[in-house]
Amino acid sequence: MKKLVKTIILFSLFILIAATGNTQTKIKEISKVTNVESSYPYWSPDGTQIVFQSNRTGGSSDIYVMNADGTNIKRLTNSLGDDLTPVWSPDGLKIAFQSFRDGNEEIYIMNTDGSRQQNITYSPEAEMHPKWHPNSEKLIFSVPKGYWNVVDHWQINMDGSGLERITRSVTIDTYAEWSPDATKIVGRRIVGVNSEIFLFEADGTNSINLTESPAYDGWPSWYPDGSKIVYASENEDGLGRIYELDLDNRKSTLLISKKGSWTKPIWNKDGNRLLCTRTLDGNVDIFIFDPGKVYQEDQLTKVSNISNSYPSFSPNGNQIVFHSNRYGVDDIFVINADGSGLKRLTNSPGEDRTPCWSPDGAKISFVSTRGGNNDVYVMNADGSTQRNLTKRSDSKEIHPCWLANGEKLIFNSSREQDTYAIYSISSDGSDLKRIERNGGENTQAQWSPDGEKITFRKLIEKENWKSDIFIMDSDGQNEKRLTHKKGNNQNPSWSPDGSKIIFSSSNENNKEAHLYLMNPDGSDLFRLTPEGSGVSYHTPSFSEDGTKIVCTRSTGGNEDIIIIHLN
Repeated sequence: MKKLVKTIILFSLFILIAATGNTQTKIKEISKVTNVESSYPYWSPDGTQIVFQSNRTGGSSDIYVMNADGTNIKRLTNSLGDDLTPVWSPDGLKIAFQSFRDGNEEIYIMNTDGSRQQNITYSPEAEMHPKWHPNSEKLIFSVPKGYWNVVDHWQINMDGSGLERITRSVTIDTYAEWSPDATKIVGRRIVGVNSEIFLFEADGTNSINLTESPAYDGWPSWYPDGSKIVYASENEDGLGRIYELDLDNRKSTLLISKKGSWTKPIWNKDGNRLLCTRTLDGNVDIFIFDPGKVYQEDQLTKVSNISNSYPSFSPNGNQIVFHSNRYGVDDIFVINADGSGLKRLTNSPGEDRTPCWSPDGAKISFVSTRGGNNDVYVMNADGSTQRNLTKRSDSKEIHPCWLANGEKLIFNSSREQDTYAIYSISSDGSDLKRIERNGGENTQAQWSPDGEKITFRKLIEKENWKSDIFIMDSDGQNEKRLTHKKGNNQNPSWSPDGSKIIFSSSNENNKEAHLYLMNPDGSDLFRLTPEGSGVSYHTPSFSEDGTKIVCTRSTGGNEDIIIIHLN
């Protein structure tokens, strides 16, 4: 068993205020001693105490207990070897842990005050990661064979009798835990190069892969009523994530997504507080998480085999405009933010696409081919008085979007070259100007809320359809590349306060596209949507209050409009 690295724990209090309703999401650090590691926290059944491992006295790790607010720390073990991975028995009378005190990792149990420490396995093998049966009479744990290329789940009675092998895999099974009704076992299994969460019957049969993700998924634990599983997930973007998986629909809900490695999540008995460990910059900290909903999707359109795309909120947030081909060709539609009140605004023989609401809510801009060519149109918000602003027959105009004061629109046109450049035009069709002259194909331009900057998509490699997000001054000067991700980066859009840019980015093989947030200088890149789901997200746009994002979600041949609630 690898020892955890000695760390420096920085005492701090992290408060995350959720943006949806009155829900508050809080993460509080409760380990306060410097130059130590503290890890593998576990609740007492009554939720008033936490048992954990720590090397705070120097050298090997021992088992400690503290109050749930981080006070009154008491040392329970003091052996020459490492004492690790403590777990409280459901009846509150015992604590199990693994210990290296005898020169080999064995499963021990003791009273909750540290007395009567007993080895119950006495085996030449390494036994690790014990968890209690709901009846508090036996434990499940993992045992490696050979060179650790095979690890199985075993069980044993608390008096050392009844040793029995549960799984007989040809891979690595670890971190097992019985369900609250003892009919199932959840655990982590290595599948090829991936780490996945698996569900088993209590006898080890009927294994089911619950995650099937390219990320590293591990440390599963049950929700108190057995309806959900919480687990940790990591990939190469530097963010640790804690998910909650609903066993009825197999849908994972994101609870934590922050820098560092967030692992070992454990619910309290009421299911309203989550213990976990964070490793960041060499520091290992224990945190309590009081979760609200961090990630939630609401699907607004539900018609099969059609395309719904390019949604944007009305300024008051009550409606969403988008284009859809539900009647054959693309037309502009509006729908209430709760999915009701669908209304068709255009009905032309051509394609009407990419609508955008004016800042005062009175107008909607869009592109139409009704005149035989792509032109920028403006209409009233109820669909009346549809006017052609550009009136070109020799070029294509696409992606119109409003300046914050509503007096101008920005759009892309091929009128001076074979590729698209960025132009502005007054809302009455006058004062046409080309903004940038840096060359290349530049599309999907959007002014910042203060009108000082423009973000846009530039095609980098046409043969591979590789594009990146750029930013420049509103006069076209000081162009800067913001993204350097593989794949296609597109659909940039500003947050209402101008502090963030959201965009869509496909992976290298273009099988999935996800939404990312970043600062206007390209820093603090953060993936918002869940990866490995086979789902793609495009054309994001913020609500005026910044609490929601509306976008297109593509899955199974359907393109639907969804709202993502932000915390």
